Amino acid sequence: MICQRELDKIIQNETLALRVRRVLIERSNAFPSLQLTARLFHMTPRTLHRKLQDEGTSYRALLDDVRCALAMEHLKSDRLSVQEIGFTLGYTDMANFRRAFKRWQGLAPTDFRQSQLTLRSPHPPR
Repeated sequence: MICQRELDKIIQNETLALRVRRVLIERSNAFPSLQLTARLFHMTPRTLHRKLQDEGTSYRALLDDVRCALAMEHLKSDRLSVQEIGFTLGYTDMANFRRAFKRWQGLAPTDFRQSQLTLRSPHPPR
């Protein structure tokens, strides 16, 4: 009972942006739209937009942040191809994924992956 009350307090003190971010991560296999996300929080899309704006962010910015974080993790793991990662993150066009990643990190996904593999390698190339 006490634990549940403490957990409820923590959840109530979380920002809406953090809660939306959590929903996006939990549903990363098929990111929910702004409309669906608003419904999950029992508000209209306009209200969700306004409240996120009051917190200094937007649904699009949160989605970009989550996609960027997931893309970096996938690239570091080296289990999926760049194309598979783009598709997993909801990009139907690889050029759009590459442009977005370059905007996020300043380099192409393949260059990022190579830099991560070089960092992990016990013997860097000469």
